[in-house]
Amino acid sequence: MKKIKETDKYVYFEFVFKGNKIKVIQDKVSKELLFDADDVIKSVGLGENVKQYFSSDNGLDFISAYKKKYPDKPIFGDDGFIQKIVD
Repeated sequence: MKKIKETDKYVYFEFVFKGNKIKVIQDKVSKELLFDADDVIKSVGLGENVKQYFSSDNGLDFISAYKKKYPDKPIFGDDGFIQKIVD
């Protein structure tokens, strides 16, 4: 992984997976790694981005299955596994 920048809150990295660049952010306090969902979706061939994938039949099936298995865990938002990071 190559470090590309750093702010007060995060360290930004980048690596190549299956020929696609994947951006990763590491929270300086918690050390949690956050992967760019658009990059991951594209690199595994599920679509061009998160919005496109979750608008597809496969994406909607994923949401339905996830909500049945984890009814109290959100997919999107501050507590979801897909979050918008603003630095």
